[in-house]
Amino acid sequence: MANLKKVDPLTDDDDETARRELDTVFRALGVDPAKMVTAKRAVAAKVEPVMAGLRRILGDEVLDIFPRPLMEAVDRSYQIWLANPDSYLPTQYDTEQEKKDSLHVMRAYAECAPDGPYTIRTLSDENPALLIWRAQTRRGSRDDG
Repeated sequence: MANLKKVDPLTDDDDETARRELDTVFRALGVDPAKMVTAKRAVAAKVEPVMAGLRRILGDEVLDIFPRPLMEAVDRSYQIWLANPDSYLPTQYDTEQEKKDSLHVMRAYAECAPDGPYTIRTLSDENPALLIWRAQTRRGSRDDG
C-alpha cells in the first residue's frame, strides 16, 4: 500500500501536491489519472419567464386576462418604489387564500407588464390576510446588470 499524505482541500494551499496525491490514489485504484474528467460549475442559462414568453409570442392580447385594477395597482406600486425604495404597500384581503390568489396573479402580470418586468416582493405579517408588498425592478433586467 502506498504511503499517502492526508490532503485537506480547505487548508492545503499546494494544488500540485493535491494533484499528485489524487494521481496516487487513482493509480492505486487502477484508474488512469489522465482520463479523469473534472466537472466545472455550469452557468445557468437565462430562462425567459413564462408570461413574458407568452406576451412575446401572442402579443399584448395576453394582458387582457388581468383585471385592469390589478394592473394599475402593480404599475403604481412600481412608481412608488422608484420614488421610495424602502416602501411597501399594505393590502387587506378577506381571506388568506384570496391574498395568495391575488399575489399569484400579480406575479404573473409582473412578468409581462408593459413597463416591466417587475419582481413582487413581500413581507410577512401576523395577519394571514394582509399582503405587504411592492413591485420593484427585476434583478438582471434593465440597467441594473
